[in-house]
Amino acid sequence: THINGKKLIGFVTDTLSAMSIASASGVITDLNRDTVHDFNGYIFPTVYDQQKQMSTLGNDIGSLPAPFYVDGQKLYTGKVQVVNGLFDFSFFMPENMISDVGYGKISYYAYDTVYLRDAHGYQRVSTGGVNEDPIPDNEGPQLSLYLNNTDFRSGGLTDREPVFLAYLFDEHGINFTGNGIGRDITLTLDGDPHTTVVLNNQFSPDLDSYQSGWVSFPFSGLSDGRHTLTLKAWDNMNNASEQTIAFEVSVDTQIALTGVMNYPNPFTDVTHFVFDHNKPGNNFDVVIEIYNISGQLVSLLREPAPAEGLSVSPITWDGTDLGGSRIGKGVYIYRLFVTDEQGTQYVQTAKLVFAGKQ
Repeated sequence: THINGKKLIGFVTDTLSAMSIASASGVITDLNRDTVHDFNGYIFPTVYDQQKQMSTLGNDIGSLPAPFYVDGQKLYTGKVQVVNGLFDFSFFMPENMISDVGYGKISYYAYDTVYLRDAHGYQRVSTGGVNEDPIPDNEGPQLSLYLNNTDFRSGGLTDREPVFLAYLFDEHGINFTGNGIGRDITLTLDGDPHTTVVLNNQFSPDLDSYQSGWVSFPFSGLSDGRHTLTLKAWDNMNNASEQTIAFEVSVDTQIALTGVMNYPNPFTDVTHFVFDHNKPGNNFDVVIEIYNISGQLVSLLREPAPAEGLSVSPITWDGTDLGGSRIGKGVYIYRLFVTDEQGTQYVQTAKLVFAGKQ
């Protein structure tokens, strides 16, 4: 119903220009053009550049080339809430678009998550021109890389079938439509360009945001050893960023742990011991010995710990000694012994601090 706050009148709309923030709002209607007030769910708008004229080849005997039109380049795709039949959203018009003024299109698909029905439609919009006073931007997107979950840190352990995850943010939005030659989201394994995959279709924009979203991509059959994954992405102002994450695949080797810690630390009530490992599917025997600074054993924890992927369920300690009494404030040393089903054992020592019961 509105583009940039101005009501649509037929095909007359406010012009959507390159390097500018645009907005749209509208309603879901029935066949009588009445608002469907009980429609609640999501709408997926796609903004297209101006149509392009193409031609058939005319290569059959007796045929002639025939012109036809196709939708222009995708400029934006989003996911937006619909509440009581109403929706509104903002988006950024990229630098790479046709500069001459003409007609593009916004196409819509909506889904009602309550009554399981859908809706669709489109609107021709005026596009072209350039924002003469854009916000300066010389930096590429912010990239945060993970494997399997957002607790993963670069250099950690994983199995041979990790899922790559990345969160991308840029004030002018991520170019995930392939708009512009070479302006793709790409992922490269171990720096080998032959492994590069394009992740444009794997990008999932955040709800009600044109600035951020996630990509995910599964791997399989990775060899034991150290690997790297490098993500490259562009924003809508033609700025690029690269980020690399390292990881270790060591399924066939002896047990190895990373991320051994207790939290909170210092603690006043209870603390939780956690670690990551390289033995998916294993059940572990975990022993934690806790000593005071004089080297005296004050507490002993022993629990079975089934693997949950490449981590284990936290092991909780309430700060009591072998006799069940609360320990005193101070620094303590703990030794973590983890034994896998094959009988191999890993030992690590660390410190914890008890700040006293509040």
